[in-house]
Amino acid sequence: MRWRVREAVAVSPELREAVGGHPLLAELLAQRGVTDPEAARRFLDPARYQPVAAHSLPGVCAATRALGEAALTRAPVRIWGDLDADGQTATAVLYEALTALGCRVDYCIPTRALGHGFPPDAVRAAAADGIRLIVTCDTGVSDVETVALANELGVGVIITDHHDLGEVLPAATAIINPKLLPEAHPARELAGVGVAYVVACALLDAPRFAVVRETMLDLVALGLVGDVATQVGDVRYWIQLGIQVLRRTRRPGLIALMRAAGIDPSMADEGSIGYQLAPRLNAVGRLGDANRAVELLLTPDAERAAELANAIDSLNADRRGRTEAAYARVDELVQRDPEALRNPAIVVAAHDLEEGVIGLVAGKLAQAYGRPAIVVAHREGKPSVGSARSVEGIDIHEAIATQRTLLLREGGHPMAAGFALEPGSFETFRQNVLGWLREHAPTAAPEPVLEVDAVIPWSEAGLALALQLERLRPFGAGNPAPVLAAEGGVFLRAEDVSRWRETAHRRLFVSGPGGEPHRLMWFNAGSLPEPGDAVDVAFALHVNRYGGREEAQLTLEAWRPAQPQSQAVAQLVDGIEVVDWRGESPLEALLSELSQELGDDLLLYPAPADALTPHIALALTQAPPGPRELDALLAAVKPQVLYLLPTPAPEALDTTVALQRVAGMVKLAIAQREGHLDLSRMANILDVSEGAVAAALSWLEASGKVGLVRSDGEMRALHPGDAPHLGPSTGGATPDAPQAFARLCYLLGETAAYRRAWMSLPVTSLLHRER
Repeated sequence: MRWRVREAVAVSPELREAVGGHPLLAELLAQRGVTDPEAARRFLDPARYQPVAAHSLPGVCAATRALGEAALTRAPVRIWGDLDADGQTATAVLYEALTALGCRVDYCIPTRALGHGFPPDAVRAAAADGIRLIVTCDTGVSDVETVALANELGVGVIITDHHDLGEVLPAATAIINPKLLPEAHPARELAGVGVAYVVACALLDAPRFAVVRETMLDLVALGLVGDVATQVGDVRYWIQLGIQVLRRTRRPGLIALMRAAGIDPSMADEGSIGYQLAPRLNAVGRLGDANRAVELLLTPDAERAAELANAIDSLNADRRGRTEAAYARVDELVQRDPEALRNPAIVVAAHDLEEGVIGLVAGKLAQAYGRPAIVVAHREGKPSVGSARSVEGIDIHEAIATQRTLLLREGGHPMAAGFALEPGSFETFRQNVLGWLREHAPTAAPEPVLEVDAVIPWSEAGLALALQLERLRPFGAGNPAPVLAAEGGVFLRAEDVSRWRETAHRRLFVSGPGGEPHRLMWFNAGSLPEPGDAVDVAFALHVNRYGGREEAQLTLEAWRPAQPQSQAVAQLVDGIEVVDWRGESPLEALLSELSQELGDDLLLYPAPADALTPHIALALTQAPPGPRELDALLAAVKPQVLYLLPTPAPEALDTTVALQRVAGMVKLAIAQREGHLDLSRMANILDVSEGAVAAALSWLEASGKVGLVRSDGEMRALHPGDAPHLGPSTGGATPDAPQAFARLCYLLGETAAYRRAWMSLPVTSLLHRER
């Protein structure tokens, strides 16, 4: 796997001020396209965000009219939901909303044996039950024929869905689908439960329903995260609010499900949903009856909730085992086929695969082989069913939809799709889909790349930064947890912390360059380095809260042998974003770009001592005289961003010239400032270290050229006179003069060596030291 460190992006002073805290936060937001200061404030603080008005979405007004009339006339309404966590939560949201509105309402989710979508039999059964209006959840937008049948039978249909639109839309009473909105619309990425909640808000917009609207938000967060909805605009907003509600939920079903999963409700977050709660609900839809999951979400009975939650937890454990077994079987088929790994996608079929797990198997294949995967289950005497998962940049739904003449049904979105095939048509389907992918996605199997957001020193990988990064949560699609890297560590050992035999979880112990120890968790671990190997590590940094304590948790993404040179352009060193442009040219163009971008917020060094005041950015066109001077410079300017610019190492200051210039400054101090000497200012003017100035003064004193009085940390020069020729042969010198002269030569040479090394040493070696 190749690592790619993201290039530094321009971060305005206004954005840094709006974000505050650690400078990495503003950098990450800018990387993710959040460059406007007010947009950043809204991203971080949901109280500043204004969601889209529910009635403004296409179809919502027509839907509320039809549902309002059903409530007034007591016409029976049926909710038709989908199998997964998104469909289950959407069903529960609409059921609660319609119940609060006073509707006569029931719900139904088909078992997987009956298939996905909104089949004609659902309408026939509803008509037989006297249902006058059906509301779909997370399904229906591609079921043109089913809606046409409903119209013939006098049953109205309201479609709430978020899947891709077909060439022809159903002739429904109303269609609410965010794919009808413009690409950049803040509500476009809503999943099924988000669409259902928009309809619920429109129905329950009266003030008396405020509590009902709020209490449903735990379900909204559960469905949006469970469906891996892209966290932009309204999606992020509703997840932020929903997690807050989830942490204090009084819903017996969610309390019981969290208890079964070992989750402390007050600590619930997007990880709890994505890795524990949603998979349990999905297991019900895959292997059991999803209506039980909706019952769990809706029941007010704590005892019944506990019974359902425990059954669901057992089913999830069963799902895990079945998935591993199915994956092992399918992966063996892939490995035995020499052509499989030369194709732009993995397309594989087998008899007797469980339909409920083929989507999970496809996901594992896509992750393992870095390309789309399509898994088809053949069923005796029945149509074959398939599930697909993709990788970034390849629309697998579009690829499958091109084969509609072979499909009995299909649906999905760019990253995932499901379908049913005419019996005997698999090989034709396979060849056609692969042909389409070769033509439209020629890079379907690129070399896997790990995107690294920032390279930081090992010392930064701690609790302080982890707490700052929490401000970017919730993480997920569209806002992934930042991947950080630290370079040049030494692998010490690893511990096996697996709980189940089929997993391989490890705790790694790595020491930083300074010997400081670090622990990294590696889930589903691969091969390990040898003890003593020098390694670079890429990891996510989180806060682990347990037993009332907080500590940093480093979760390993990957490791590699330590690279001889950092590939990073921008790094974090002691909380400062460092942009390393030492290898760029020309200097004049870089200075012009920085000046135009930053204006008065930029300080160019070297600069007069009185200009060394706090600035947003500091650009070094020359190395300071030494590490201490660099520390003092950073302490005075307090930059959030440090630019290292290309510059040749200047020639070392001649010792005799240095003595002459210091003598001139002493003469001026005696004449104008009663002899008061400011060593820091003198060093700044001479562009040498304070130690070199002190050595020069010691030589002048030892040579009888000046008298020095030291008191309370201050220094004064006495006995003014003309500045004679200065040099080591001057008469009247004390035995200390040669020693002072030698020290001055050494310190000037040290500065010259430091500046020669400045252009070639790694950033962390130049800037990061124990303080």
